[in-house]
Amino acid sequence: MAPTEIQVGMPAHLYHQADFLSSTMLRNLLSSVQLAEYRKAAPMESKALTMGEAIHTAILEPGRFQRDYAMVDARKGSKAWTGFQQANPKKVLLNKTDYFTCVMSRESVTQHPTAGRFLRDSSSDEREVSVFGHDNATNVSTKCRCDILTGDEIVDIKTTTDADPENFARSISKYGYHIQA
Repeated sequence: MAPTEIQVGMPAHLYHQADFLSSTMLRNLLSSVQLAEYRKAAPMESKALTMGEAIHTAILEPGRFQRDYAMVDARKGSKAWTGFQQANPKKVLLNKTDYFTCVMSRESVTQHPTAGRFLRDSSSDEREVSVFGHDNATNVSTKCRCDILTGDEIVDIKTTTDADPENFARSISKYGYHIQA
């Protein structure tokens, strides 16, 4: 199946609203149709997903990270946190540790000899590329969102708690990264 449409710069919320089969939906369908329908109606939210999105943004879109995220040096739910939240309603608030995790993740990836090359050599119009396609044999429309798309390479940023190759291989299986590929 060849892509029928490639869109550069499509906002993430529009990509997620597009009614095409994604790897996330496929993984949910592999569990059960009911789970897939539930997740479509009520997308999951968790600290891990929030941090994954924040790190992703810090690495691929540092300007947007600076604009959309803020560090709060206070305990979540405290008077200081609530006051900052009220003064910055459009910002995603991160505690000091999480904010620096995002910043240091970008620094680490940028300095990596292989991964850093993609950040240094890729122009911004090669990032967050939405690809839509249709398979006539199955009559299924699919979508994917490439973190970085170059002439012959697709880069997908992943966070992990353990980069050991054997342990990361387990994460690939557990989270269905092979399905995304």
